[in-house]
Amino acid sequence: MKAWIELGQVFLQDPTTINKIVDGLNLNKQDIILEIGPGQGAITEKIVDKVYSSHLVEIDKALSLYLKQKKYPNTYLYNQDFLKWKWPIFPKPIKVVSALPYGWVYDILHKLIPNQEQISKMVLSMTNNQARIITNEKHPEGNLIRTFFNIEDSFHIPKSSFNKNYIQAARELKVETTCIILKNKKA
Repeated sequence: MKAWIELGQVFLQDPTTINKIVDGLNLNKQDIILEIGPGQGAITEKIVDKVYSSHLVEIDKALSLYLKQKKYPNTYLYNQDFLKWKWPIFPKPIKVVSALPYGWVYDILHKLIPNQEQISKMVLSMTNNQARIITNEKHPEGNLIRTFFNIEDSFHIPKSSFNKNYIQAARELKVETTCIILKNKKA
């Protein structure tokens, strides 16, 4: 399937990077996962059998149909824009995972923060510059995040971890990617 750069689609393909992201979630059979923009399901496939349930919010209709055909167990698929998605009341704190669309990182974070009491952990990838801002307690965005979450870890994601369309765009834009692991201070 083709990635739509204008939707911020960056399909992870490298198994080592995918496993590192999944490992950052510290999954167990009681976990409820919210995956924002699951794309082709590279991360989804690694988590569905390890958790109680997964909630996938995918804006792209073709990708939603593709994921629906996979018939993942205990998975709820929402073909919606995450920013317009009605946040449900989860029975217990959830873990969030996403290769965030770079153009909407702050908008998505601003949707997650009001629901922070329902989030125990987040594993999110974004540009290096966005990651620097979010980890900087002196920046308003970083200060907001750090009010509720501790930075547990971060790691660089090589361009080669993504699909070819992204690699070409990243070279032209000189974009580097970082994954940040955030743990709720109350968890």
